[in-house]
Amino acid sequence: MDAETRSIQVEGAADLALVERVLDALDGLWITAPEVPGEDQSLFRLAIAEISTNVVTHSEGHVTMSVSARVTPGTLHALIQDTAAPVTIELAAAAMPDAEAESGRGLALARASVDVLEHHPAPSGNVWVLRRSFTPQQ
Repeated sequence: MDAETRSIQVEGAADLALVERVLDALDGLWITAPEVPGEDQSLFRLAIAEISTNVVTHSEGHVTMSVSARVTPGTLHALIQDTAAPVTIELAAAAMPDAEAESGRGLALARASVDVLEHHPAPSGNVWVLRRSFTPQQ
């Protein structure tokens, strides 16, 4: 890792404990990247949390997940890979549900929190790509 790129990687069984480990690792990443504004940190963290939690919630059987995130000058990047059954998802159709709905906000929140949110079904699971640009703070 060079001075311009900082990263984390967390992997294991796709469960809520792994999601917590990912969020803890992100908190550590922000310490090494003080130039990332707090709002950008929070929104990127929210997107990763929503996608990771969706993998845990909607997967059946023994599923593993790998989450990597990195900071490069002006951009936050994340890659989430899982071994769940590959699915087709229409991200463009993800919208906020009615205020009374108890679920269904995850993809819409993630989409609104990053500049790029892509999903790719793969032979061995699913791949999520997230990116958010930021203006470094002094």
